[in-house]
Amino acid sequence: LDNTLNDVAGLHPFVKSVSVVPVGITRYREGLYQLTPFDKDESIRVLEQVQKAQEKFLAKMATRFVYAADEFYVKADISVPSADEYEGYPQIENGVGMIRSFTDEFLEALDCMAPDKDCRASLVTGYAAEKMLKELKCEAERRYPNVFIDVIPVKNEFFGGEVSVSGLITGSDIVRGLEGIKLRNKVIIPDSMLRHGTNVFLDNMTVEEVSEKIGAEVVPCPCEGHELWEKIIS
Repeated sequence: LDNTLNDVAGLHPFVKSVSVVPVGITRYREGLYQLTPFDKDESIRVLEQVQKAQEKFLAKMATRFVYAADEFYVKADISVPSADEYEGYPQIENGVGMIRSFTDEFLEALDCMAPDKDCRASLVTGYAAEKMLKELKCEAERRYPNVFIDVIPVKNEFFGGEVSVSGLITGSDIVRGLEGIKLRNKVIIPDSMLRHGTNVFLDNMTVEEVSEKIGAEVVPCPCEGHELWEKIIS
């Protein structure tokens, strides 16, 4: 990793930034090279390695240049960096810095928009975002007694249990994961679960089909903190 980062940094500024992301391991790996997911200790070591590289590049190129994926912080159980350390989020399209950006947006929205009625919602997510959403739920309910939020993490059976990001949760995963759970009057999902520009999940189920099967309205929401708070209180 050090060699790769040094080689790519030699192409700066034509290469503007790099993200370090853990390999995604699905259950569809028959006949392929044996790979294992990162555990907590390994994730901590990766973050330490990335931080050392950032310090070196910051001194040399006036930019941290390399950023660790949010998954490493989740697996390591370490708080994500401040917004300043992401330098404008150059890798956010790869989900790098999403937790920090989403959290800051949501807390800002809490300050700007107060609910004027009782608001109830169930938030469906992958396990990677569970801790963040539960912390935001607690803060929202602390500030506003008329807000009631359930955070429901769903296991990814379609691609395999090692896949924890919300964007790869399918409609059948949601139906299976919500079975027997009492839901609020609307179920909010990140729209990253859907094929771009459609209402179709990766397993070809539609939002309407999932709504019918779980007996509650499914509401897709952009992956932005302001948007989520608006959906909760609308």
